[in-house]
Amino acid sequence: MALFSKKKDTAGPDTQELLRIIESIRNETEAAEKAHQKLSAAVDGLKERLTEDSLEIYNEYALVKKHLEQMKQKLSLVIYELKLQAASLNYVVRKEELDTLKRRIDLWSPEQMVTRHEFEKMLDDARTKP
Repeated sequence: MALFSKKKDTAGPDTQELLRIIESIRNETEAAEKAHQKLSAAVDGLKERLTEDSLEIYNEYALVKKHLEQMKQKLSLVIYELKLQAASLNYVVRKEELDTLKRRIDLWSPEQMVTRHEFEKMLDDARTKP
């Protein structure tokens, strides 16, 4: 070593080196802050779109639910009407009753029965014939 040379302090990093590290950290921090701002803006945009989409979906759901309730009411009315019709059919003549009535009419043979007018004519004819 030279007599007049300064002895280097090897105990720690150089000031220039520290400034360079600090500057690097500052740049990385700024980049991270910009990325954070972009991500925050993107998240806010997504939240807003989700809120709009959710509201739209909810409105569509409410509309479908309303239509479903209306259909249920109409179906209930149809079922009620069918029950009334079924109840009224109980009072309609059954096929067996119609068959019985037909047999009785066939037994009487009303087409061969004499009308009152024909009977009176027959009486008049019988009275005039000696």
